[in-house]
Amino acid sequence: MDGVLQHKDALQTKNIVMRNEINKLNTDNSTLGIKIEEVTAREEKTLHEHERTHNELADTKEALLTEIALMTDKTNDYEDIVQSLNENASKLTENN
Repeated sequence: MDGVLQHKDALQTKNIVMRNEINKLNTDNSTLGIKIEEVTAREEKTLHEHERTHNELADTKEALLTEIALMTDKTNDYEDIVQSLNENASKLTENN
């Protein structure tokens, strides 16, 4: 009879230990779930910031290319003016 009681006590002890381990695993699982949510939120924020930065860079690039085109046009216009002035200066020099 003592053997049966000891076996029963051992099983109850084992059962308590297993319940404690299950509770610990559930707690750990909940903690990991919270961490996953936090990491996911940070990832979404980072992706949003990356997209915003990418869009800003694309807008800046477009503005710079437009500015380069305008400056190129102005430079070409000034070259034409300088060439015309040089031609006029040459004609005046020839006439004198």
